[in-house]
Amino acid sequence: MRVTLFLILITGLVSLAACDDDPKTTNNTNNLNNTNNLNNVNNTNNLNNLNNTNNVNNLNNLNNTNNEPGPVPALAGTWAHIQLNGSLMNMPMVGLQSNKLISLVLVTMTQDGTALTASEVVCDIKIESSTNMVTTIIPQAFIDSMPVAVKPVELAWDGAAWDYVQPAHWALQGVTLENLETDPLPTDQNDPRVFDQDLDSHPGLTVSVTGLLSGDIYVIQRGWNSMLSNELTEDHLFGYLTWENEQVVLDATNDILKNPIESTVDPDPTKSWFEFVRVDPGTTCQYLIDNKTTLFPRLAN
Repeated sequence: MRVTLFLILITGLVSLAACDDDPKTTNNTNNLNNTNNLNNVNNTNNLNNLNNTNNVNNLNNLNNTNNEPGPVPALAGTWAHIQLNGSLMNMPMVGLQSNKLISLVLVTMTQDGTALTASEVVCDIKIESSTNMVTTIIPQAFIDSMPVAVKPVELAWDGAAWDYVQPAHWALQGVTLENLETDPLPTDQNDPRVFDQDLDSHPGLTVSVTGLLSGDIYVIQRGWNSMLSNELTEDHLFGYLTWENEQVVLDATNDILKNPIESTVDPDPTKSWFEFVRVDPGTTCQYLIDNKTTLFPRLAN
């Protein structure tokens, strides 16, 4: 929970002027008039200066707004891609923990002007937690079952630079729905919409947990993410993720794990980010896994 403190600073200025019938009054009045006149002149000058400053600022803003777009970056090719989703999870018997879901993805990008298509193949998924009491493992069968995600992307000129803009992309895992975004996820493992995506003879997808709590969890998921990067070159992109994920536990081998685990997106927007690094055509998933810290030094932070 964040607490934001609002500090209100109130400054008061009170001026008192006294007058009587003493001859000094005339001089005081003249001095006051002279001072007021001088102040009026100064105020006028200050106002003119302020107007001039505003005119310059407005002109600068107009010039910035009217900047002609630079050459469209050429982004077609093969990319190593990482997505880091930061979340807070309330684990049974452990409590609230900070988690990082790290996905390594191999991307093929095609381009037609400012319109791009990103075809994503998931290579690896790891979950890092702020506790070592419980470890969540994403089995290889889970990763291998992930379909290729094809995402439309636009390059948009923001007045000063090109932005990489991927609108919200939705995905389902272990379930089919008529209305992907709005239908409630089923809670019964025998619901005909649930299927064994990773082909391990259990409904949905299997996630393993070891440590203080151990067992397999059978889940279905629905989620979306969007991406925005204004830090891009033709060989590198970095930006932040906006995302949500919904999960239903269908069954588990440990009764404690059958209860839904409370999870929310980390409210710190810098905890969810993505990065693209251009790689040679023919690069494999194994290369990304073996060289992830070299490709993405930010992981060490």
